[in-house]
Amino acid sequence: VIQYPVGGGFLHKHNDKDPDNLDSQVNLLIPITSKKKGKNSKFKTFSTGGLYYIINKEKVNIEKFLKAGDLIFHNLNIDHGVNSIDDHKNLDLISFNGRVSLNFSVGKFFII
Repeated sequence: VIQYPVGGGFLHKHNDKDPDNLDSQVNLLIPITSKKKGKNSKFKTFSTGGLYYIINKEKVNIEKFLKAGDLIFHNLNIDHGVNSIDDHKNLDLISFNGRVSLNFSVGKFFII
């Protein structure tokens, strides 16, 4: 579980390249909070920032397409990061807030 708290939580642009796993691993993300609040959601939303991918050399924020519980796949080669979450607000490290997601790296294993 990763929390990017209200008040500026962020992640610099990076990729997850690993020469040993490039062809056998994929990353999965499940947002727990989102900019779009579902009618049954008990979690707080956030208003600015969020997950982005670099597509054709442009930073594309994908949060407007997501809601809590969606499943996001990406390969290890794509550059991505998280723009500051509600950086216009005071930093809140006490409560459960901001952008929260479950992140998994799933590998393909072979039995010989």
